[in-house]
Amino acid sequence: MERGIQYMRELAVRELVYYDPDNAQLPTDPDEVRCTRPMWRKFVRSAPSSYANSLAVMDWKSEEAPTVDEVAGRLRQYEESLSSSLVSAVEKLSREFQQLREDMSYSPPVRTSVSAIQSKHFSPQERGYRGYTPRGTLWFYLCDHGEDMRKWDGKPTSMLQARVHELQSKTATKGNSSRKNVAPVSTGQFPRWSGRPDCTYDPLEGTSKSFLQEVSSEYDEQD
Repeated sequence: MERGIQYMRELAVRELVYYDPDNAQLPTDPDEVRCTRPMWRKFVRSAPSSYANSLAVMDWKSEEAPTVDEVAGRLRQYEESLSSSLVSAVEKLSREFQQLREDMSYSPPVRTSVSAIQSKHFSPQERGYRGYTPRGTLWFYLCDHGEDMRKWDGKPTSMLQARVHELQSKTATKGNSSRKNVAPVSTGQFPRWSGRPDCTYDPLEGTSKSFLQEVSSEYDEQD
């Protein structure tokens, strides 16, 4: 903006050249020269594009043109107000751009081989019931396989585990033919409520043998 003010003074000097030197009422200082409209249009055309559009709509309220010094004061005021808002806008844009770069550079965590194996090994229904305790898993398994749970009430977990192994071995001897008689359970189906008075609903309906073997192995390790 200071370069523009200096250019305005140069235009004022050109005006002084055409003044009558014998007229004592005419100013001799470029800052006291009136800024005529032709001078202002030349100044606006020489301004950078970021300033030119705003300066072009500026007009003087009074009929008498202001002096170059008065115009310089207004231009400095305009630059201060424009600079503060421009700096705020640039800072905000910089923060948004930095956030955009961080979002673009973010990559989701890579699944470990263990989690990948587990997701392949267990069905969605089985993964949904993995929050149950090992004893609860064994209890519901026995209940689902027709056991009288009043008989197992208060029994140690090792006895429940032994009975589960026994039932699993019996199931294995029947072969795949017995599995065809079991109605498939949808992965999105809710667990059914059991009508038996000695058993709550079984959250492990359709649980595979491998999942129960894992629960049993957990107790083997704890023992």
